[in-house]
Amino acid sequence: MVVAAYTMAGGMLAAVWTDLVQGVLMVVMSVGLFIFAVQVAGGWLPMLDTISTTSAELLSIDGVQAPTYIFAFGLLIFVGAVGQPQLLTKFLMLRDMTQLKWGAAVAGIAYAITTLFSVGIGLSTRSMTITGDAPELENIDDTAIWFLDSVTNPIVGGIALTGLLAAIMSSASSFITIGASSMMRDLPGAFGIKVVRELLWSRIASLTLVVLSVLLTLFLSQVVFLLGALGWAAFAAAIVGPVVMSIYWHRATATAATVTVAFAILGNMIITSLAAREIISVPAFMQVGGISLLVSILLFYVVSLMTSNRHPDATLEYLYSGRRAGSDPQLSGAAATPTAASTTTAASAPTATSTERNDHV
Repeated sequence: MVVAAYTMAGGMLAAVWTDLVQGVLMVVMSVGLFIFAVQVAGGWLPMLDTISTTSAELLSIDGVQAPTYIFAFGLLIFVGAVGQPQLLTKFLMLRDMTQLKWGAAVAGIAYAITTLFSVGIGLSTRSMTITGDAPELENIDDTAIWFLDSVTNPIVGGIALTGLLAAIMSSASSFITIGASSMMRDLPGAFGIKVVRELLWSRIASLTLVVLSVLLTLFLSQVVFLLGALGWAAFAAAIVGPVVMSIYWHRATATAATVTVAFAILGNMIITSLAAREIISVPAFMQVGGISLLVSILLFYVVSLMTSNRHPDATLEYLYSGRRAGSDPQLSGAAATPTAASTTTAASAPTATSTERNDHV
């Protein structure tokens, strides 16, 4: 309810400011718990020595997975990250595109620091299990919960759980805003419908999404697990090709984007669902998310080559750069002949070397 309240009141701007506070909390929590976990295991080198005596493969560069799995998983995480809408929307809010040069550095450093949480607790618990100070957990997903509940001080554990909750709240607020925007702006716009009092209806859409999410969690918990399992892979496969690649490849078509998005969502959902019910068995050397990302990108290019856009300017280049010379006047419903007003507007528009955005996003 807290997430719903500040998201409905302030939208994406409120989400960004709360993300800042939550991000600082997660960084502090990750560093503090990493140091604590290593000390509990006897120190960095003693901990690694203990693990290497019985589980040396866990410390090797290739780990316990097949090289094909590692490659596909790495591709999904690193390339698929640019296809996550909860991340992309934050960059779309930049007023000056030169600020993007800091994006990779800030994101990389933040991810590296917050990863210390999982690395520290994971290695420490493994070392303690070997020495007999920790039980052998049936489900490795319970490692962090067990460590915070059984090893740390209740106050420290509470702070750590607050940090984890902050990460969940950050993603939840972004998805609420994105969902409401799609319902009140993207979908009506696609059908030529103008929404009156857009802000009010966006807040109503946000509340509707929150209520539906709560009901889904209470009565269809298995569906929540399924959506969580395929979320990253489905978004990556659906967005990297149709959105990211089409920015650099002007031959991309709307038909290819539609086919790719449908394949990404339905394909990942079907495979994940069948695997969860043990109807099919995915080989250990395969990582479904990474493979679906590769296939979706290939599918996007193939279908684009086989189809064409209805209008020559129906590309992302047109969206960001404006009308090209000789473009189809039907796109805007105006004649191709320039008017005095359009000439004045063109003269006052940002030059080619300006870094200020002209799309007013």
